[in-house]
Amino acid sequence: MDHIEEKLQQFLKNTIVSDITLTSNTLNSYNIRYNEPQHLVGTLFEKGSLNYVPNFHEAPNRIFIGAYSSIRDGGYMRSNVFMGRHSGLGRRCTVAAGMHNITGVSINSDTIMAKKSNYSNEELARLNIRSDQTDVKEMNSKPVIIGNDVFLGDNIIIMPGVTIGTGSVIAANSVVSRDIPPYVVAGGTPCAPIRDRFPDEVKTMLLKTHWWNAKLDILQNLPIDNVFKFVDSFNETYENIGDTLWDTIPTLGYVDE
Repeated sequence: MDHIEEKLQQFLKNTIVSDITLTSNTLNSYNIRYNEPQHLVGTLFEKGSLNYVPNFHEAPNRIFIGAYSSIRDGGYMRSNVFMGRHSGLGRRCTVAAGMHNITGVSINSDTIMAKKSNYSNEELARLNIRSDQTDVKEMNSKPVIIGNDVFLGDNIIIMPGVTIGTGSVIAANSVVSRDIPPYVVAGGTPCAPIRDRFPDEVKTMLLKTHWWNAKLDILQNLPIDNVFKFVDSFNETYENIGDTLWDTIPTLGYVDE
């Protein structure tokens, strides 16, 4: 299982597991970058990834960081986060931020904060709230999916249940509370698309290649500074070498010695 799309489906089904378990002595063999190895405990990742933040797990193996993706320091991740390949997350970012049930009398855990409110359908209608807004566990368990080649600026907050499409750029200080489509520049609170990065025709061309699954040394020799030349060269390369274009990338885990 090599392509990131297959791993995403297994992640969503809660069936993804590590192919190889690493220790502090073997992390360098896969170019894993980190500041504290303890941050890698319970996380699944691929070669060339960088993780500089702690994470809070409600279940094992619920964070995945794809090959050559990076998560900078100063923030944190909760569980149920999937990050594709070649993506970058800036400093002081919160991924899958914790949500509170604000539909009861109090949100303070020292008083009577309810993890799940008890309302009839009629009462929900009177309050103008949805039933899925009354269960804090359900709200916080929705997966965050960050696509491939996504760039996210500093101080971003990503709420549970959000999907950020491949190739998109999110401005610093944004609060991402809704899905963002592929290849747009987005920002704000709440975060919303500002403009397209490319016309729809070019978006389709790039998405169709699935270039993020290719071997890095091949990608580095293609004209990545021009999308038209890149797509032509990528397709020509595939015609010449076939499936040897695709990289074999195992899923890695870590055990603290």
